[in-house]
Amino acid sequence: MSSTSIRNPLPIAAAILAVTSVGAGLSLSMPLLSMLFEQRGISGHWIGVNTATAGLAAIVAGPTITPMAQKFGVVRSLTTLLVTASVSLVSIYLVDSFLATFPLRFVFHAAITGIIILSEFWINAEAPPERRGFFLGLYTTMLSIGFVIGPVILQATGIEGPVPFVIGAAVILAAAVPVLAAASHAPQLGDEPEAAWWRFIFLSPLAMGAVLVFGVAESGLLSLFPVYGLRLGYTPEIVATFLIAMGAGNVLFQIPIGLLIDRASKRALIVLFSLAGLAGAIALPIATDSVTAMYAVIFFWGGVIPGLYTLGLAQLGTQYSGANLAAANAAFVMVYSFGNLVGPPSIGTGMEIWNPHGAMWVIAAGFGLLSVFAIGTSGQRALSRRTRETA
Repeated sequence: MSSTSIRNPLPIAAAILAVTSVGAGLSLSMPLLSMLFEQRGISGHWIGVNTATAGLAAIVAGPTITPMAQKFGVVRSLTTLLVTASVSLVSIYLVDSFLATFPLRFVFHAAITGIIILSEFWINAEAPPERRGFFLGLYTTMLSIGFVIGPVILQATGIEGPVPFVIGAAVILAAAVPVLAAASHAPQLGDEPEAAWWRFIFLSPLAMGAVLVFGVAESGLLSLFPVYGLRLGYTPEIVATFLIAMGAGNVLFQIPIGLLIDRASKRALIVLFSLAGLAGAIALPIATDSVTAMYAVIFFWGGVIPGLYTLGLAQLGTQYSGANLAAANAAFVMVYSFGNLVGPPSIGTGMEIWNPHGAMWVIAAGFGLLSVFAIGTSGQRALSRRTRETA
């Protein structure tokens, strides 16, 4: 493979299609399970606890994925995880005991975590260095489209009976088709990583800091922005269109962001995007009196801040290869998952302390800290380079 072109587009296409299918299955299953448990008379508290199993599964499963892929290979590991996710999703419907859904949901999300880690590793390993940003932007775009497809399928099937579960499992399992088709082109992990997975958090602090703040902001916005909009006095219908605007920005911005990543300093872009995240969190409370202004801020804010995830992945792809890249990718996903865990309660607490704009101030604080950290590390790096040049 040359540095600027791909001899065979099948491997990257396989990884991107796989994660798109998984995104659709995941976005179908999350609301489906919540509504299923509601129908079964489970309290909102316990539905929330059950949902939190996803974050715990991601953190626990992350360190096991690289050793698994080293022992069994990327393709065999991916197909095993796809089958596991499909079977566990259907099993959740089949069991009568709510308690029994906890281990099944843990297995489901652990498998999903592994699929995402290995798919991202495959894309990062296969993408030409000078076009890595574009392919990662395409990946995040397709993942976002997958997250749109899931609710559309759910709307068509409804939540009654086994049909939505079977279709969700089939959508996930369909990802095995492109993976197996590209099996001969799968990347090899080679030797053991040079460091334990957790050390990559400290070896790549800027990428990890970016994905942590993004994880906090994304999970908080997805779970609490509807509440924020309602407390501002907007109708549920308008709040729903706010979420559509946010999703549209996410889908439309990622490929242009990827192209920008290929042409500019990744460190400088992390500074720029973190400042944009800060500006959006400050601007939103100011824009609340105008629906048009709200749409504009939400659209651009929702489009720019996911670029931090793409940037972090690109930074890892620049720094590492082989088993080191797989281990760093696992650490990256785990940090993101930790952000997903702490985001909603932190932002929810902020909303209760200062109703409702405290939610935005918590998000602003996260982006502000990331901005300071990114500017500080960039300045330190520039100073070190000048010092070496004058020595």
